[in-house]
Amino acid sequence: MIENIVELGSFKQLVSKAYFLFDHTI
Repeated sequence: MIENIVELGSFKQLVSKAYFLFDHTI
């Protein structure tokens, strides 16, 4: 359960970072 939360947090951070880069590319 805790591992899933950590994975979800890192995934959310990765998505936000990718969205940030994508937003600045355009």
